[in-house]
Amino acid sequence: MNTIIRTSVYFVALVLAALWISCTSDVTKPAIIRLSPADQAYRDSINAIYFDVSYSNTDSARKLASLLRKMNDRYDPVISAVEYYNGLGFLYARIARNTDSARIYKDSLWYIIKHENVKAGNLIAEAFFCTGTYFHGREMYDSAIQNNLKALEYVKKSNDDFLERNIQSSLSELYAMREDYSKAAFYYEPKIRSALMFKMPVRDIIVLSNAYARTFNADNDSVRNIGQTCLMAAKHLYDSLQIESTIPQLFNNLGVYYFAINKPDSAFYYLYRCIDYSLKHSGETNMTELAYGKIVNYYLKKKEYAAALKIFEEMERNTDTARYSLNSKFLYYDLAYKIQLGMGNQAAMLGALQHYTEILKQVNSNVQNDRLLKYEEQMKQLANDNFIKAKEYEAKNQRYYVIFVTIIAIMTFAGSIYIFFYWKKKRLLEKMYWKQLDKRREFEHRNQLLEERTRISREMHDDLGTTLTSTLMAVEMIEMFPGQKEHLNMVRNTANNLHQQVNEIIWNLNTSNDNICSLNNYMISFARKFLAQANISLKSEERLDDEHKTIPSFQRRMIYLSFKELINNIVKHAHATEVKVYIETKGNNYHLNIEDNGVGMDTLPEDPEDIPYGSSGYGLGNISRNISRLFGTVRWRRANASGGTRVDIDMNILVA
Repeated sequence: MNTIIRTSVYFVALVLAALWISCTSDVTKPAIIRLSPADQAYRDSINAIYFDVSYSNTDSARKLASLLRKMNDRYDPVISAVEYYNGLGFLYARIARNTDSARIYKDSLWYIIKHENVKAGNLIAEAFFCTGTYFHGREMYDSAIQNNLKALEYVKKSNDDFLERNIQSSLSELYAMREDYSKAAFYYEPKIRSALMFKMPVRDIIVLSNAYARTFNADNDSVRNIGQTCLMAAKHLYDSLQIESTIPQLFNNLGVYYFAINKPDSAFYYLYRCIDYSLKHSGETNMTELAYGKIVNYYLKKKEYAAALKIFEEMERNTDTARYSLNSKFLYYDLAYKIQLGMGNQAAMLGALQHYTEILKQVNSNVQNDRLLKYEEQMKQLANDNFIKAKEYEAKNQRYYVIFVTIIAIMTFAGSIYIFFYWKKKRLLEKMYWKQLDKRREFEHRNQLLEERTRISREMHDDLGTTLTSTLMAVEMIEMFPGQKEHLNMVRNTANNLHQQVNEIIWNLNTSNDNICSLNNYMISFARKFLAQANISLKSEERLDDEHKTIPSFQRRMIYLSFKELINNIVKHAHATEVKVYIETKGNNYHLNIEDNGVGMDTLPEDPEDIPYGSSGYGLGNISRNISRLFGTVRWRRANASGGTRVDIDMNILVA
């Protein structure tokens, strides 16, 4: 009785603690899905593939993200939705450059945060991070920096290291575009440390190569040296693994590096490799125009305006200037202006300058839009904060229900005493039931063993008994007629048959042979030895999707006996010189094809019951009947117009 009282008190305490925790959760507790080891391995493999294809195939990346969401939904649908919308927001805003789609996912993420009463700091940080990514894609960098800094505040409170590194990487890139390389290097350092662990080669190569892009213009020599070291590490990693999807970022940065150290030949090599790869995967990144721009700039510095114009025209042919980002358009018209200025073509120079002025107006317009969007986002965030505060107030009011729940728990305790004794009685009855069930299973197991022993005894009596009888008769004939060698040959042949039958029985009983590979090897070995004695060549071919697939011993034996009888009939009746054996498995389907170039059969059988028996007693009719009992089919047909026979056996491998 004391045990029951202590258990009930613990139960009430756990209920109260759970209610208290649910009412007092805050942003310091990260919301992270804890996967099973199998699902975690699956997620890691999908993430590696996702990072590989995201820069080359947006549709494939989106499908992979959907697969991860389906798996995560089994654990926590809210966290799963937040991670899904954040990932696709980044994919469309930064990689596919489709800010309209990115905005849909950003707004969906904030809707989840608001209406699901999300309090975890890392999930709120993902919403701000997704918003910053959206502004980054729209080239509104001030708004992007502010949202990323807000995200960094929330994520630091919840200790989500992975998300924190991603936010810092985004800030690093934004500050690099603002030419603040000191801050760019500072925020990128954690990403570099993570990449140097070499857990995801594709990610690591891109991260290390981008370190150079964010440090090569820094005022501090040590910062620039870190960037160069990371770039060389990325190059060595690429040389070892040859991962093509990392070519755009890596080779573009290598081109900049070799121009900086005055090795133009190496720079041209890597930049043209970058261009070739980017053209094959057009529409995903802006690396093509960036690489062309670096080559044109090199010729402009050398005042080789004709060569610069040639590369510039090639860039126009190979890229869609209408899809350029504002930065790329600045680069494009700046290059056009400098080329025409150097060549003295005033009309073209004025045209480029006019386009350049129009882009400046567009930038100014975007600055105004940026302010409007910032105001809109602030209003949304204010509404979201008010909604969250209202939910928190509602959660506090739930504490008044604790007393009610406590009363219910005490009443439940009174009923639990009765339930305990009822459950104890029921458990005794269940033990009796399971004990009887164990006895029944033991009885069935003994019957199965008895049946197996009976089957082995029957086979030994039918096969070995007949062979031993023939051997004894041959020995008696030798005693009666000692000078006749044919009786010795008979003894030798029957002894060989006896040895083969014993080997077949041992092979069939050995459970280590219960797989497709062992069956096929045994059949082919038999056929090769048997046909070689008759001077018949054998050609065999196998196509197995799983050579270790288990097959029951009785089915394995039936297939082998059928195969053995078919080979025996070819030797005795077909007058063939060549036999072809083809075996194929797909899933649970097993297909066996035997073809000879002999005289063929006078009439092809249709009904298995009408097929005559072979000389061994296990005839063609038996083959069809026994294969059909295993839910399989046997078909006879002519191999070709001139003769020959082809036999096809198809069946489903039964569950062992």
